[in-house]
Amino acid sequence: MKRTILRLTITSLMATTAFADPIHDAAKHGNLAGVQAELDKGVDVNEVDRGFYNLTPLHWAKSKGVAELLISEGADVNALTLEGSTPLHFAAWNGRKEIAELLIGNGADVNVINNELAGTPFITALDWAIQQGKTET
Repeated sequence: MKRTILRLTITSLMATTAFADPIHDAAKHGNLAGVQAELDKGVDVNEVDRGFYNLTPLHWAKSKGVAELLISEGADVNALTLEGSTPLHFAAWNGRKEIAELLIGNGADVNVINNELAGTPFITALDWAIQQGKTET
């Protein structure tokens, strides 16, 4: 039950823009032009959202193109949320294989163990993907 509630909470957070700045919102929607526009304004590529979890635009990245742009602009592929989750954890959670491969290819640490993700403490991104049946990720 706790796992289901936490999973719904995370899914809800990923769906809402209430705490997201424009760059986070653009990344979440795979809006490459929107992300570029925010970067052109001087927005920090590693800016954390105004929510409770400290997600960067790379955590929110929905498309490979957005992730590539963020990484090329200096996004930290190992940035940690308050729970210790990296962008790789989020790519695994969402079944985004291309983004996971891109992150790993750019130095993402596959051995980072978060504090808690969806009620499962101390889990790597690979463990999470397998647990969710996202073995392609």
